Amino acid sequence: MLTSVFKAVRPGKKSRGRGKRGSRDPLAPPLPRAYVFFVQFISLVRIDTMSLGRIGPGPYLLMLAVVGASWTGGGHTEQPATPEIADAGNAVSIRIGDFYIDRYEYPNRLGSLPRVSVSWATARSLCRERGKRLCTEAEWKRAARGSQDYLYGYGPDFEPRRCNTPFRGEDGAWRRSGTTASGTYPRCASDYGVVDMIGNVWEWTDGWYDESEGWHIVRGGSWFNSVNLARTDTRYGRHLTEGYALDLIGFRCCRSAGKTAPED
Repeated sequence: MLTSVFKAVRPGKKSRGRGKRGSRDPLAPPLPRAYVFFVQFISLVRIDTMSLGRIGPGPYLLMLAVVGASWTGGGHTEQPATPEIADAGNAVSIRIGDFYIDRYEYPNRLGSLPRVSVSWATARSLCRERGKRLCTEAEWKRAARGSQDYLYGYGPDFEPRRCNTPFRGEDGAWRRSGTTASGTYPRCASDYGVVDMIGNVWEWTDGWYDESEGWHIVRGGSWFNSVNLARTDTRYGRHLTEGYALDLIGFRCCRSAGKTAPED
């Protein structure tokens, strides 16, 4: 049986998440052929510096080391979620230091289901309880794309059923697996070894989609939404306030390099 996400509010009705009053639920299942999902795609324009080395083992069990980098990326442009996305906008300079990231979605345990229906505020609090923090957008994207900067993390081209995304059955109809336990799709990983950053559940990141509105950001797509969203440059945030929660959204934690703390 698929998860309770199919009971989520349809477009046009009020959100059952704890977001902005009266807002539409942007991540709820769409009415067939009647709903266009708008997201932001960010394309990488030029790599300035990028080390392919490692920074040693993570300070936590099941945390992976990722080398920092700097790059110039395109601006954020909302476009329909079609396979052909050409990002536009002004170039921006991004620089991040070395960091550690959870191998799996929270609770970061092989064989455990990701924790979902958790708000941005709660996700941040849960990371802090473990001496960690939510990943920044830049960290999330760096870990997801890997040292080779692949659009799908595992490679430059989409591969059906490599990650937990919708897939076509033998009859040609779309099938969905629901949220799956961490490690179910071990090949859904970048060369850093970070698993399930494409599909399964959206992931909260630490940053603003629109600070004036109080909207935060999720990334990576989910098991339910279109495969066109299952890519490392997908970002969404409309009406996703700090108290918004949905059973398509989870998270994972990061930590800056050089800090130590007890293991998970």
